[in-house]
Amino acid sequence: MSGVRPRLSHVGPNTYTATAAIKGGQVGEAFNGGIRPCSAGSLLVLGVAETDAKPWVDPVSVDADGFDVVNANPLPTETVAGFGRYVVTYTANAAFGQALQAGAAGAVTPVAADVDPRLVIGYCDEPGGVVVATKATGLANISR
Repeated sequence: MSGVRPRLSHVGPNTYTATAAIKGGQVGEAFNGGIRPCSAGSLLVLGVAETDAKPWVDPVSVDADGFDVVNANPLPTETVAGFGRYVVTYTANAAFGQALQAGAAGAVTPVAADVDPRLVIGYCDEPGGVVVATKATGLANISR
């Protein structure tokens, strides 16, 4: 989801260097001085990435015949991430207003009843909730 923009942002966004490929709309976590898609249960959430980015690679490579190949349009190496209302991917069904935590691969997932409160990063803000079998994306208010 390249070019994701917040519906309402109350903090940031801030610019981070990509330490792994990240797409707009993925929840990012701190890693090696930059940002990458969050892992499940992350306590290091930096916000939702608003643009696609990947770590720097040499734009010149060599093809099978030994000729230089130049990638004339590489992805940026930095993205901005912020807190607020974003369309994100859910890994499980969530009710409107249900608390969320970081899920695998930059997604969000509803929290269990007995979860550590430090894991809560926001809540489901999709009217009517999110049913993953129907549509795995929906609004979330990411506020941590």
